[in-house]
Order: sequence, then C-alpha cells, then structure tokens
Amino acid sequence: MPDTSVMSLNKPNSQKALPDNGYAALLMKQLLKRGAILHSDIFEEIGHGKFFVIIGEDENGYVGFFFINSGISEFVAKKPKLAELQYSVSSKDYTFLSYDSFVGCHDIKPISKAKLISSINAKKTTVKGKLTPNDLVAIIIITANSS
Repeated sequence: MPDTSVMSLNKPNSQKALPDNGYAALLMKQLLKRGAILHSDIFEEIGHGKFFVIIGEDENGYVGFFFINSGISEFVAKKPKLAELQYSVSSKDYTFLSYDSFVGCHDIKPISKAKLISSINAKKTTVKGKLTPNDLVAIIIITANSS
C-alpha cells in the first residue's frame, strides 16, 4: 500500500492525463481544503520550511492559513490577547511533527491557490495531513470568538 502521509501532485503513469486546469481544479477540491496541513519552504522571509494549516478560502482564488510553530514567541507570550490564540496540537496526533506545537491563530496569512499548486508541483510544498475534527472545531471557535 502506498505511503499516504505525504501526498504529491505526481500523476500516476496509469492514469490518463487531465488538462492542467482540470487537474489543478481536482487537486484543489481534494487537497487544499480547510484543515489541510502542509509543509513548505516557499516563505522567503522565514528562511526555513514551515508547517501551516489552511483555515478557509475566498472566491478570488486565495486560501487563508495559520503557521504551526514549535513554540510561542516571546512577543506573543507577552500579549495575553495573542497568547490565548495559540492552539496546542500534539505530536501524538500528527506524527510528522517532531514535538507538540502551536497553531498561531492570531495571524491569518493569505496565499493564492495557484501559488500553492505551483509550489506543490515544484516539490517545495507537500500536503502532510489534516487537522483532527476536534482540533479543527476548536480552532474555528477560538478564532470566531477573538476580537
């Protein structure tokens, strides 16, 4: 059985090739959904690979995401309103995480779906998994209740 912990956009040889736009649409529908967790090194301002979770999408071809961090920064920790928007995720639930981590729900970032698809095709981004239903609901609740 193939390893499904890392998904890529490589089309199986036995599958008929879809037109690029049809294949991209299929991938977005199946992979780039709310709760999808990805890892990428496309964030030049960070300088290293980062995990992130898609939290929503808009009608203009963009998704919103939160970074997953190994710890809470000193800046965030000193600001109670930001600190309470750090959601802990367990490495027991997400085996691709080396240690328990935090979803930074205080800072939603946008990225175009086209850029994500391109970075997946270039093997700079991989889909690692998805949030557990409980974690997804909890993150939606804490972000909805933030002011």
